[in-house]
Amino acid sequence: MSSDNQAITVLGQVRAKARHEADVRAGLQALIEPARLESGCISYEMFEDVEHTGSFYFVEEWESQSALHLHVKRLQPHMNKILPMLSQQLQISVIRPPE
Repeated sequence: MSSDNQAITVLGQVRAKARHEADVRAGLQALIEPARLESGCISYEMFEDVEHTGSFYFVEEWESQSALHLHVKRLQPHMNKILPMLSQQLQISVIRPPE
């Protein structure tokens, strides 16, 4: 795990249930600008899989573990609205370059 003063990169994957793709897309897009304005956010990007409708990916960079923790805490109420429309659990990976 990273020490608190190291930048953190996060990869996230979200898959919408059939017929919920538009609602999930809109809900996720609504999170982008507020996340980018959060203290400690270096970058926050959302992508949609061109071959699998309803599959969304996030690539996020945070200044520290504590900045990421605050983001997750702030995001939780919004994600609670989206979670019932997902076909699988949210997938999250915290990554770093190899040493």
